[in-house]
Amino acid sequence: MIRVAKTLGLILLIFIISISSNIVAIELEESFKFCDEENKSTKQEIVCNQDELYKSIIKNPLFFVIFYLIAVFFLAFFFQFYLKTLKRNLEKNDKHDK
Repeated sequence: MIRVAKTLGLILLIFIISISSNIVAIELEESFKFCDEENKSTKQEIVCNQDELYKSIIKNPLFFVIFYLIAVFFLAFFFQFYLKTLKRNLEKNDKHDK
């Protein structure tokens, strides 16, 4: 459990450093010109949505950090549960083999 906490702490530290360096290095520019138009193609709509998402993550990364942490903890819990179940099944198979 301590290993998981150290690993998650290291991942979070690297993530925060990369986000903070991106905030300093990147200035938010205006949107693409075609984003202001009423009739956009599907590709243009996707690009505009991605641009808005990117800008919101850069302006306020807290939501993304929280989402990332929840996802990491969920995967760690799922993996730990899987290993316990696998170990239990292996022990049952070993008892039946004897």
